[in-house]
Amino acid sequence: MSVKNQIPLLWMDDEPQFIENYKQLLIIEGKQLFEIQVATSINEANNFLESKTNYYSGLIVDCKMDPFDALENGARFLSDINKKIKHLPTYVYSAYTTDPQYKSYIDNSLAIITEQKEINFQKPLLSQRFFKTILEKSGKYNKVKNIYPELITFHDYITNTSFYSKAVESHWEKHGHWIDIELTKKNWLWCVVIGENLYKGSSDLLEFPNEKELVQIGDRTNLIPFAYSKLLLPEDTFYDPNVLTQWNRTNLDNDFYPTIVAKINDRIIKDDFDTGAYCSFITSNLVEPSIFDFICSNEYGIHLGRDYKYFTKKVTISLIDDFEKEIQKELTIIVVKDWESSTFIQNNKNRQVLYGRDLLRTFAIEIYINSMDRITKIKLL
Repeated sequence: MSVKNQIPLLWMDDEPQFIENYKQLLIIEGKQLFEIQVATSINEANNFLESKTNYYSGLIVDCKMDPFDALENGARFLSDINKKIKHLPTYVYSAYTTDPQYKSYIDNSLAIITEQKEINFQKPLLSQRFFKTILEKSGKYNKVKNIYPELITFHDYITNTSFYSKAVESHWEKHGHWIDIELTKKNWLWCVVIGENLYKGSSDLLEFPNEKELVQIGDRTNLIPFAYSKLLLPEDTFYDPNVLTQWNRTNLDNDFYPTIVAKINDRIIKDDFDTGAYCSFITSNLVEPSIFDFICSNEYGIHLGRDYKYFTKKVTISLIDDFEKEIQKELTIIVVKDWESSTFIQNNKNRQVLYGRDLLRTFAIEIYINSMDRITKIKLL
């Protein structure tokens, strides 16, 4: 069994002597972070996975397992495992990732891939990106692999939400790696996950389901509908707090953010309008969470150099133009947790919302921006 706090990995390679060398990369401050089980054949790897059900926190495979037998295809084995144990983090470490014999399987897998390269074994683990990724993703999965939020029935959840709160909070940690890969493959910006499958999704964030639609999906499937979106980042800017203007300064001289006034959940909020942002961002302090707002994060989704946690939600938003005409719509918005300590207020300490150009797609709108007086006027069409 694994030593306490070690992350158990299964590494499949028909030349196990090389794995011994790589173990040097998996040590930090004299501590071995992983317990590595070596399988020298596909059959042996299968036996380990079947006999130690839900034991391993990651699987690393080599593609070319036997130079004399083309059927010994490690990439094909990996593809099969991804279908059977989708939530298990998997990795390819091979010199043959572009070989046609393996590439088609790799392209259809849920694995994180790297080419074998010359390694400086004097460097610590965290200087090797591939092994750093293993530490991060397999470490997260190791903590939640024995929790099963994907099996909770919808009826049980809505009748006793607090009882299942810790389990559902672990859903993204357990399944986020394959969900993110699947979204990228499908070129989707959002999805609803039922059990261990993508139930629906699309490349248009405005189509993200509202709470009524999620309830209908839950009733239909009797499983919790976990709705997530890929993180889309605004452009980075710089704010000078000593300059008081109606618009907010960016990192360029004499350049300012225009502002927009909108009513969100019946609260009037005037804040920055960023045409470089695909979608809008808001502090969680202004949004009442529901039982369908599941937190996720993305280590590659960072703002001004720092990652953050968020959930995606349909909110009611109204625009009021200069002729006192008001139109109300539903808008998919990214709700950021711990806003006060995030980089979203780094450019403007009073910011509560960063409006994106999704407003332009949601509303029939004409925006007049006066750069001389730094004012914004809106005309609803």
